[in-house]
Amino acid sequence: MSLEQTAQAIGLSKGWACRLRNQFIEGGAVGNKGKSVRGGRHREHFTLEREAELLKPFLESARMGGILVVSQIKPQLEIALGRKMALSSVYK
Repeated sequence: MSLEQTAQAIGLSKGWACRLRNQFIEGGAVGNKGKSVRGGRHREHFTLEREAELLKPFLESARMGGILVVSQIKPQLEIALGRKMALSSVYK
């Protein structure tokens, strides 16, 4: 089957059909590789469980009518991480 016929059969452009074919020839999985490239926690500092544990006291205080103050959270995260971290990372 030609590349044009394959593209038409799978409903994709010739370029995508070529890309998928080459990926298959290289031994890679075609389609969803089990991990999305977009979204998610690709650059996480802590596991979800560890992050929840670290933020628990702050979130409990917020639930009781308080507010989250990033300048109080940042030092605790830096101690747990063992290094300085950007303020923008705390907001994320």
